[in-house]
This record gives sequence, C-alpha cells and structure tokens, in this order.
Amino acid sequence: MEKSDRGIKIFLIVLSLLLLWIANQTFGRSVKILDNEGDHMSHARVHSVSEIEKTEMGEGGLSTAVVPFRALITSGPQKGREVDAVQNIMYRGPSERVVREGDRILLYRVDFPDGRKEYALSAFYRLTPVFLLGAFFALLLLLFGRSKGLYTLISLGLSILSIFFVFIPSILGGWNIYIGAVAVCTYSILITILLTNGFSKKSLVTIIGCTFGVVVAGLMSLYMDKMLELTGVVDETSIYLSLFNAESPINLRGIVFASILIGSLGAVMDVAMDISSSLYEITLHAPSVKYWQLVKSGLNVGQDLMGTMANTLILAYIGGGLSGVLAMSLTSHNLSELFNREGIIVELLQAFIGSTAILLTIPMTALMAGVVYIRRN
Repeated sequence: MEKSDRGIKIFLIVLSLLLLWIANQTFGRSVKILDNEGDHMSHARVHSVSEIEKTEMGEGGLSTAVVPFRALITSGPQKGREVDAVQNIMYRGPSERVVREGDRILLYRVDFPDGRKEYALSAFYRLTPVFLLGAFFALLLLLFGRSKGLYTLISLGLSILSIFFVFIPSILGGWNIYIGAVAVCTYSILITILLTNGFSKKSLVTIIGCTFGVVVAGLMSLYMDKMLELTGVVDETSIYLSLFNAESPINLRGIVFASILIGSLGAVMDVAMDISSSLYEITLHAPSVKYWQLVKSGLNVGQDLMGTMANTLILAYIGGGLSGVLAMSLTSHNLSELFNREGIIVELLQAFIGSTAILLTIPMTALMAGVVYIRRN
C-alpha cells in the first residue's frame, strides 16, 4: 500500500510539472516587456576599490560619495571582462556600505550615443545568504518530517512555481486575474494536501474545509470591493502597473482580490488540516465516538486555534505593510484620514477577510469530519 501511495505521489509531481510547463508556455507568449533593462544588468566581482570622492550638496547636510572600483563581469555577453565602475552613495537616508574587494555585486551598464559605456553598482548580490537560509529550513524540515517533510518541500515548491511561472505571466499577458487566482488557490490546495497526506478521508475533509474558506474569502472580497468602491491604486507600484499595457490594462481591483485569496490560503489550509487531523486521531482511538461529540471536539480545537491564527494573519499583514503605513502617516493629519486611505483599507480587508475565512473554516471542517469519519450501520 505504501509503495502504491508513493507511486501515485510521484505521478502527481510529474503531472504537475508538465501542467505548469504547458501553462507557462501558454501564458508566457503573451507577456510584453516594457524595455530591455535586463540586458544592461550583469553579475560581477569587485577586484579593487579606489579612494572615496565626497561631494557636499544642499544646505540640509545632504552629501553624496562616489566610490570608483574595478570589477570582473561574471555573467552575460561580456563575461570575463574587467571594467571600471562607480558606487554612488547618498548620506542622509538609507545607509549603504562601501564596496570591498571580493564583493559579489550586480552592475548596471549605461550606453551613450557616442559608443561610451559606463558601469555603476546596482546592488549587492544577496541571493546566496537567502539560499543558505532556505537550505537550513529544508534540512530541518527533512530531519523532523522525513518523507512527509520531503513532500511538504515539493508541494511548497510547486505552489511557488504556480504563482511565479503561471499566475504572474497570465496577469502580465492580460488574462483574467479572478479566474487565475481561483485556479492557483485550487491547485495549491490539491497538490499540498494530496502530496502530504495522500488520497484519504483526512485529505478529503481538509480539501473541503480549505475550499470553503477560500470561497468565503473570495465572495467577501467581491462584495467589499463594490461596497468600498476600490480603485486598486494602493501605492506607486499600482500606478506603474496601470501604465504597463495601454491596450489591455491590468485590473488593479483584481490584484487586490488575488492578494486576499492567496494571502489567506496558507492560514486557512493550516486550520483545516489541524482540525481534520485532530478529529481523525480521535476516531482512530475512540471508534465509538458519536457524530456531535466529534463535531464538538472539532469546535473546541478550533477555539484554541482561532485566536493565534487570526493574530498571526493580522500581524503578518500589518508587519508586511509597515513601511507604507509609516509613509502615509507622514502626510495624514489625523487617524480618520489615515485609515480612510485605500492602502490602509486594503491591508485591513486582507486581515479581516482572511481571519473571517479562518473562523468559518473551523465549523465547516468539523462538520465534514463528522460526516466522513463516523461510520454508521
């Protein structure tokens, strides 16, 4: 039985990768790129750094520093070439350290009409520490979860692929955001639950509970969108997106809908799985348990979960949007004006709708567990 279950999961993984590749090829063809700035960016390693040249500017103490350095390009058509570049630092604002010999960086090239090329530091290369942190997380997951931890990693990777290689290209290509968001959430629910728990009663109950919670979040988002007359312009990034494709503009209100659905999905899935798994263990060790006793146990477990999960979701949204909140606070005269701004309204919507979806997922999962787990004569 275990071998057949492993074979089914491998088949699911292969099928998922095939479907994601087909979807990426389908949606990626219609994506339009505004410019070719990626051709001007390359990886490089700093070889030597010269003396800092500082220039004072303005009366407010604003000053800039130019740091000349020499770097070896390690990617792109000019790989292996040494070039002279500069780092521009502004003193009064975000502090940035001076480049040092051996630093891995991203270089930006500026081409002039007369054929000259100048290079400037775009950013320090930061992916290596992130990859190491991700590898540490994966190692812990494998140590504690073993085979289930492995399938958890795979399902997480597939869910991320569905967003970055399918959903985002579909948005940029002008496809319907609402349908895409629902499809991504449905795919993520199915692949995560089936890979981690297989085809079982527990998986069925969890999938029903998750689907119900996501449907609630989607319907509430659509209703509140009309009630609040949202435009989808929550920050300067939204304005940039609205100008991306004049022929088929991106639906910014659809972006808000998708962010609420995808943002609440993880917490809803977590709650549904916790209750489904807990009630399944109860029926294993107490097969004579009655329907309403099992449902009541599920509601009791849900009461313990709802406080921490709701706080987790709300605090996550507040923490994620803290910079935007601070920026809007600087130009707001009072709390009423601040909380009425669309950027704050959308953050509140994400938190409250996600938390409401969690609360309503709890009784639905408990009721479905009673139906599926209890065997009647």
